[in-house]
Amino acid sequence: MTFGWLEGGAFLRIHSVPPTPVPTATQLVSRDDSSDTYTVLYYDSRGVSRVYLMTFSDGLWKMWRDAPGFDQRFSGTLSDDGRTIEASWEKSLDNATWEHDFDLVYTKGE
Repeated sequence: MTFGWLEGGAFLRIHSVPPTPVPTATQLVSRDDSSDTYTVLYYDSRGVSRVYLMTFSDGLWKMWRDAPGFDQRFSGTLSDDGRTIEASWEKSLDNATWEHDFDLVYTKGE
């Protein structure tokens, strides 16, 4: 994954090119200056596009979307040294019952 600022820090671009068969994805993150909640625009090589809401506070990164028939939520915890985020995704197909989708770990390179 690569991270980079656009427009002098107004937007954060997150780009991932994982090994196949996982799709390549790009996310743009920004916020309304009157709120601590961010908006994430997601697009991947399958043609999937989604809009998530996001917060990051006290080492806890949360992202979620409420969409009829396919809610999603993400939770990640930043390590004490700031080099690792351990996270997981959950999904709900009925907008009520949640199930674990997958785990992931982000590690900061040198």
